[in-house]
Amino acid sequence: RSIAEFIGSDPERILLLPFSFSKCHRNASKHVEIKISPKRRKSTRCYGPASTSAMPTQVGNISIPPGIGRGLVNHVPIVGVLMIVQGVLDTLVAVGIAFYAAFMPTFLEEMQRQAAAQGNQPQPMPANMGVMMSVGIGILAFVILVVGILTIYSGVRVIKYQSRVLAIATLCAGMTTIATCYCFPTSIALAVYGLVVLLNSSVKLAFDLRLQGHSVNSIQHSFLSLNH
Repeated sequence: RSIAEFIGSDPERILLLPFSFSKCHRNASKHVEIKISPKRRKSTRCYGPASTSAMPTQVGNISIPPGIGRGLVNHVPIVGVLMIVQGVLDTLVAVGIAFYAAFMPTFLEEMQRQAAAQGNQPQPMPANMGVMMSVGIGILAFVILVVGILTIYSGVRVIKYQSRVLAIATLCAGMTTIATCYCFPTSIALAVYGLVVLLNSSVKLAFDLRLQGHSVNSIQHSFLSLNH
C-alpha cells in the first residue's frame, strides 16, 4: 500500500512507518523456492518385431515347442532294427543253452564212462549233480530267452515310436547276457547307443506325439523340417 493510504486520517500512524517498512522488508526477504520437477519424458525407444524363437513351430498338425530341435529322432528306427537283431541273437543263444541243459546228465555220464575206458579212475560226483546243473543252466536259458523275445518286441515297438520306457528297461535287462559272454559285447554296445537315443528330449517328444495319435511319417517329417 502507499504511504498516504497507510496514514489515512490518523496522523499517529506516521510513528509506525519505520516498523511497517521493516516488516515489509523482512517479508520481502523471505522467498519460497519451488522445485518444478520435469515431466517424465516419454520413452521413444523403438522395439522391433517380437522374437519368434519363443514361439512353437507348427508343421502340419504337429506343434513343436520352442527349444526343441531335430535331436536324435532319425536314429530311432536304427535302434529298433538293432534291437530286433540283438533279440534274435539272444534267442538263438538261449535255445542252444537250453539244449545243453537238457542233455547235461547224459554228458556227465558219458564223460565218466570215457574216463573209465581209458583206465583213469574218475572222481565220484555228488548225487543228482547232473540234474542240479541242468536246472541251473535251464534257468539261465529261460532268462536269456525272455530277454531275447522282449528285445525283439521292444524293437518292433520302437520302430513305430511306441513303448519308449519298455525299450529302456529292455536295454538295461540285456546286460544279463554277461553270463553267456557271447552276446554281452553287442548287448552293452546297443545299450549305450540305445539309451543315448531314447533319453534324448526330442526323441521323448516324438514318442509323446505318437501316443497322441500322430503317424510315424508325420512325426519324422516334422522333425526333419526343423533347421537344427
